[in-house]
Amino acid sequence: MHHIFTLGFPSFNAAHEERRKTMEDVMNFNLNRNDLATKSASQLAALFQQASNAIAANNATIASAHSLLAMIAQELGRRGPAP
Repeated sequence: MHHIFTLGFPSFNAAHEERRKTMEDVMNFNLNRNDLATKSASQLAALFQQASNAIAANNATIASAHSLLAMIAQELGRRGPAP
């Protein structure tokens, strides 16, 4: 499952709009090798950081869901079989 992140800030200028589009491209995996070849080293570093942050956020969500599943299973086990 892919999560789409939308930034809820108004676009103040063209540079901000470009950063927002770049973030959406990374989150939607719409970049290809040719797209990356046109980016500067600083843009690639920023994209790498954004993608890493997205992975970390996704991992935190997955860990939270696993924890919730474990707690639900424990509660169901504590209650025993349904009548």
